[in-house]
Amino acid sequence: MGVALLFACAPAQSAHGQPEQGPQSTIEVWGTGEVETDPDRARIGIGVEVLRAESVEAARSRAARAMNAMLEALDEAQISDTDRMTTALRIQPEYAYEQGKRRLRGYTARHSLQVLVTDLSNVSNVVDGALSAGKDAARLGGISFELSDREAAESKARAAAVAQAKKRAEELAVAAGVQLGPAISIRETDGASGPRPPPMARAMMAEGDRSTPVATGQVRVEVRVQIVWAIRP
Repeated sequence: MGVALLFACAPAQSAHGQPEQGPQSTIEVWGTGEVETDPDRARIGIGVEVLRAESVEAARSRAARAMNAMLEALDEAQISDTDRMTTALRIQPEYAYEQGKRRLRGYTARHSLQVLVTDLSNVSNVVDGALSAGKDAARLGGISFELSDREAAESKARAAAVAQAKKRAEELAVAAGVQLGPAISIRETDGASGPRPPPMARAMMAEGDRSTPVATGQVRVEVRVQIVWAIRP
């Protein structure tokens, strides 16, 4: 928390004997608002990797077969084409260096895909289906949970941040023996946000389930505001 009280000196006299307007006395306070809520969708990174293929075409072909199998699994999981996006596609040679000489070991192909899952109960099915379809070439790049309507959570966090800042400003004004005037400026800064792990028993699937267990946790949205209030004696 940052707090600043700035008091002006007595008004200066102009050449005509009239008081000049001096700097205004202010209180500057930070407020933080935080909202934790259940996510309603997930982004999953999946892909395929083929190592040391004998040629570029062999690497491309094996990667394409594995990725097509993954895409069929996504079809079965009812993931629409608009919720899939290729994020990386590479084919490159791999070399080994022996006694100062370069030797071609083969070609590596990588194809990465980001999948948006809007039904969280389908996450394990998507992961397991894609990895099983891609077999040994399959790769899992990670998973993140998010909110489809983040603005609603930000609005709640913003209101909480302003309320906290106002409460602190009022307490400071009372402690300093001054009166709190109107807000002069308000500035919002980026706050931290991210997943918050829930209790394992609530988040994990049943122990006997053979599917991949996934813990959704909660998404934390944080907003910080800096507000400057005028004060008067």
